[in-house]
Amino acid sequence: MKEKSTGSFTVGAGISSGEGLVLSAGITQANLFGSGNHLSTQINTSKINQVYSLSYTNPYYTDDGMSRGFDIYQRNTDTTSSTTSQYSSHTLGGGVRFGVPIGEDENISYGLSAERSQLGLSVTSPQRFRDYVNTYGATNTNMLGTVGWGRDTRDSAIYTTQGTVQRAYAEVALPVFDQRYYKLNYEHQWFYPVSAD
Repeated sequence: MKEKSTGSFTVGAGISSGEGLVLSAGITQANLFGSGNHLSTQINTSKINQVYSLSYTNPYYTDDGMSRGFDIYQRNTDTTSSTTSQYSSHTLGGGVRFGVPIGEDENISYGLSAERSQLGLSVTSPQRFRDYVNTYGATNTNMLGTVGWGRDTRDSAIYTTQGTVQRAYAEVALPVFDQRYYKLNYEHQWFYPVSAD
């Protein structure tokens, strides 16, 4: 019997006239130190957008299949080198999430996270951004609640040939701080073989 690899490493590079050289890298370990827990990191860099994230998940947090995960992330945006909508932002956040199986192919998830954002403006920043800073300030802290549902009927998560994936997701800024907003997302993927190969 031969064990399969439980880790993966991805790296990418690109170039654009607006952002210059864009580099990305990620490491995923699906069986951290033989524990069955997952650890993944992601780094994306460019002149305008930068993302750094670290995620840890215990897929068997309870005996009945409930999972628990932690996320830490940092997002930086700096459009001052572009010709439109010049601004800069820095966001640092982290949170905890849980997943609960409700069937063989379905699960629900929920979580709580906090993030702190700083917005920097220049003399050419849009008026809408100036109004935002005048109302909420240049630095904001948000407490976010999330809830989601997913259904995955693919024949294989890695070598998919047929099946569907559906995800519905809601994020709400809880009334702990001054800002109020919500985001709703729905995603549907359909896999269908177009030939025998």
